[in-house]
Amino acid sequence: MRKIAFVLYTNQPFGVSYLGGIPGKKISILEKKLLESLGDKWDVTFEWEKSKKEGHLDALIIPDPFPPVLNEEKVFEVRVPAILFYEMNIDEIAKIIEKELSNESDAAEEFKS
Repeated sequence: MRKIAFVLYTNQPFGVSYLGGIPGKKISILEKKLLESLGDKWDVTFEWEKSKKEGHLDALIIPDPFPPVLNEEKVFEVRVPAILFYEMNIDEIAKIIEKELSNESDAAEEFKS
């Protein structure tokens, strides 16, 4: 199962930008819906910085527009319109992720041959 990380927060010079509402220890409604809806297709995490550093990550799912994300590890990035997260349009988010991961897999196969 491929592991994906949703980038719903990013550190900024004067604080944190967080798409899921108010950051805290409890899981947000958005995170809960994403996990419930997509957890059977992919290994889903919201701790993108930790997962990226551990090297066990297939893709970063990044809202667009969103503050810059430092991706020194060059993990594959999937850009998803931020409005879909605000509207909690999980079906459309899933379609975009599936399409982009499929395209990435196809490109990797072509590169090997």
